[in-house]
Amino acid sequence: MINWIRHWKIRTRLLLLLVTLGIFCCFLFWVLWKNQENFCTLLEKAGVDAWDEKAFLEDLKETARTCTVPDSPPDWDESAPRYREALKKMEPVFALCDDYTSLGIYGISDGLFRCYWQPDYLRSRVTGFLFSTSHGYLLGEEANELAVTFQNGEFDVLYSSFHRTRFIYPYLAASLIFCILLYLGGVLLFVSRVLRRIRKVETEICHMATGDLSRSVPDCGGDEIGTLAFQLDGLRQALDSHIRREAENRKASQDLVTAMSHDLRTPLTILNGYLEVLRLHREDPARQEEYLNRCLEKTRDIRELTDRMFEYALVYDAAEPISLHPVPLPFLEQCLRENADYVRLAGFTTELDIHCPQGQLLADEVSLKRVFSNLFSNILKYGDKHTPVTASLGVHRQQVKLCLRNAVRPDISLTESNRIGLKSTEKIIELLGGELYVIEDEFFFLAEITLPLCDQKAFTLPPCG
Repeated sequence: MINWIRHWKIRTRLLLLLVTLGIFCCFLFWVLWKNQENFCTLLEKAGVDAWDEKAFLEDLKETARTCTVPDSPPDWDESAPRYREALKKMEPVFALCDDYTSLGIYGISDGLFRCYWQPDYLRSRVTGFLFSTSHGYLLGEEANELAVTFQNGEFDVLYSSFHRTRFIYPYLAASLIFCILLYLGGVLLFVSRVLRRIRKVETEICHMATGDLSRSVPDCGGDEIGTLAFQLDGLRQALDSHIRREAENRKASQDLVTAMSHDLRTPLTILNGYLEVLRLHREDPARQEEYLNRCLEKTRDIRELTDRMFEYALVYDAAEPISLHPVPLPFLEQCLRENADYVRLAGFTTELDIHCPQGQLLADEVSLKRVFSNLFSNILKYGDKHTPVTASLGVHRQQVKLCLRNAVRPDISLTESNRIGLKSTEKIIELLGGELYVIEDEFFFLAEITLPLCDQKAFTLPPCG
């Protein structure tokens, strides 16, 4: 029930609260009104200025025997001589009345009014107004009638006690004020809770304004404020996701540019090395022809890299699958020998162990060329020319394995490295469905690549040296 009400609009809940509080406070005031006499009785039992009615009646009976009641009713004018004369005769009886007691004397046989006494309490401005507007009756007034024997006969004495009016009117005023405060308190409590939820939303907006998007907006119910908080939290999540995506895209773009620069620099360096060798005219014509063909091959590689620039994004976005197709195993041998020849021209010695039968693997030629270019450019940059570069290629348990090892030159600490080549190689191998295992320290470097075959034949590869 409470959760259902929490989804009501604020104005609907406020209207329901006002009606409910109004009915409850009216009922509470009615209950307090009905218990006014119980309240006075409780005070009287507690001894709070109680009026001793019994003692008053005993004194009245004893004093009345010495007083003479007028035979006929006096004028109502208090200034008339007959009225003052009557009051003087009844002065001992009226002297028994305090400020909250009144007396009226009537004839028993004829019922005619003879005289009366009104206390100063009823003559006050406030009490007199209440007494006159209530047709001669005040809340808490207690009226009783008693036959009393006077000196000239027996008469009816009507006495009224207004002692309880001292408590009832303050009690009713306090009850009314209490019910009004209860009504206003319920409304203010509802408004304060609404404002508290608004302050929560305001606090989260301030945090968002400072750039803190990690704090979630708390649940604020199902009304307008709850809807605002829910939409604000959705905005926070969207902004946080957008900022994170922008940061990732920015980093991916930087890595892409770095990888592009690295991958293009490697074939350009190889091409420059072949051209330097051709310019020296030290090789026989057959060798020169081979080098020219390799130069043309490198230019085609560069063109393919530039034409397929968008495929570099695949290195940083695994959600996009790379286009794989069957590639014959001799293509790997060709790439390995070409790169080995190039490092030999750069002054390295190589030891190749190739056992590459006929077969195919799912790969991409340009990506495989990038893998070999990255690995051998790593050798050119950090390898020690005094130690041979060992490489093995073969098939073992339906997997193609390439092992490449070389020593690290002593002054490697002086060479700047961003390791983008190895990162790019690792990502490409993952996209091809293979694994890259690298061991390196200050003395040697070992890289082992495993790629799955796409046929059912199995061959044995000698252990990597």
